[in-house]
Amino acid sequence: MALTLLEVFQVTTITTKWYVLLTLQLIELNTVLGRINANNLKKEKVKNWAYVATYCFRDSELSFVMLLLLLLRWLCPTYTSSVMQQIDTAAARRGYILLVLLSFVNIAALKMRKRNKTGIILCLATRVVPIFYLLPLSEYNILSVLSDALVVGLLSVEVYVSDLAHRRVHAAVMGIIVGSLFNDVVTLAGSIMYLTAVLVDLSYVLNVPLFVPVCNVYIDGVFDLCHAGHKLMMANALRFGNRLIVGVCGDDECEHYKRRPIMTTEERVKEVALCRYVSEVVPDAPVSGITAEMIKYYNVHIVVCGEEYNTPQDTYYAVPRQLGMLRTAPRTEGISTSELIKRIRAASDEDTAARDKLNGASTVKDSQ
Repeated sequence: MALTLLEVFQVTTITTKWYVLLTLQLIELNTVLGRINANNLKKEKVKNWAYVATYCFRDSELSFVMLLLLLLRWLCPTYTSSVMQQIDTAAARRGYILLVLLSFVNIAALKMRKRNKTGIILCLATRVVPIFYLLPLSEYNILSVLSDALVVGLLSVEVYVSDLAHRRVHAAVMGIIVGSLFNDVVTLAGSIMYLTAVLVDLSYVLNVPLFVPVCNVYIDGVFDLCHAGHKLMMANALRFGNRLIVGVCGDDECEHYKRRPIMTTEERVKEVALCRYVSEVVPDAPVSGITAEMIKYYNVHIVVCGEEYNTPQDTYYAVPRQLGMLRTAPRTEGISTSELIKRIRAASDEDTAARDKLNGASTVKDSQ
C-alpha cells in the first residue's frame, strides 16, 4: 500500500521509496519493542499509557492513514500533491534516522540477556545502512527495496516470537538478514519459508488449523478424576471438527447435580487443558447444558454429547438439538469416575483390614 501511495503522488526516486518503506517497517519494530518494554513497567497507569501509545502505530492504523491520504488525493488533488511533493529524499532520510536511533534506544531498554540484545542489534545494524551508498555500482531496483523492507519486518516478527518463547533471535533469521545484503531473491524465499514455519508451529501448538476453515466443537462435563473414558470422548468429539472447546462444570453446580467432585474446579480445568485434543477450556460451565448465548460467544459449530442424552425428553442439550448442531459420541464401557471411586474405597477398606490384622485387631466386630 505504501508503494501505491508513493506512485499516486508521483514519488519515483528509488532512494526515497527505500527510506519511506524502511521508516514504516521501523515504526512497526518500535511498536513491538514498545509493547515488550511496557510489559516490564511496574506502575499500571504508566503501563496503560505505554500500551495506548504503541497501539496508535499498528499496521491497521498506518493503513488507515494511507487510505485517508488516497481519499484526500481524490478529493483535493492539487493541495495534497503540493504537500506530498515536500517529502523529498532528505526529509525521508531525517525521519528514517530518527526511527533508527529510537530503535536502538528501545532495544537497549529491553530487560533480557545481553547476548539476546546483541543478536537483535546486529540484525538491525546489518540492514539499517543503505547498501546502495556502500555499493554504488550495484543495481538497485524496486525488488531490492521490497527485500530490505521485508527483512526488517521479519526482524519485528522474530523479536515478538522470541520474547513470547523466552529465547534469543533464531540463527536462521540472522542468516536471512545477513544474506539479504547479497541476493534479493534468496532473501524473499528465505523470509517466506521462515514465516511459513512460524505459522505451522503456531498452528500445531495452538491446535488451530492453518489452511482449512475452523470448526469449533463443544463438549462439557465434570471431568472429575479425568480418565481414559473422558479423553476418548474428546478424541471422538474432535472428529466432527478441528478445534475442541471443553466446558468444565463448577463445584457448586456439580454438588446440586450429583455430588461434589473430588477435584476442585481449578484442578479439573488444568487437567483438561493439558489434554492434547483441547484448544480451549470454559471454567464453571453450566450443568444444565450449553446455552444459546454460549454458542454465539464461543462461535460453536457442533455440540457433542453422549449417546444416552440423545432422546427427545433430554433437556440438557435442548438448545443445540433445536439448532440442528447436536452430535453424539459413544460412551466408553467399563470405566467411569464412579467406578474409580468404588475401587479407591475398596482398596482403602482392604488396606485398613490388612493393617488391623497385622496389629491383632478384630474386624469382625466392625463388620457386625
